[in-house]
Amino acid sequence: MSSELMASAIAGGLSRVLKRFGLLRQKTRPSHPKGSPAAQAAFKKAMPVQAARHRG
Repeated sequence: MSSELMASAIAGGLSRVLKRFGLLRQKTRPSHPKGSPAAQAAFKKAMPVQAARHRG
């Protein structure tokens, strides 16, 4: 990373630098406050194998 780019990232914020290059800051997908990891695991276990293959 060049010193000019590094100075720009520090001075103007990394988000602006990423935007300049056509990139976006990746964000995590939010989880539901009442979501249960145990219920999700049970659902995945009960899911038919063929349907699981066709998920995107």
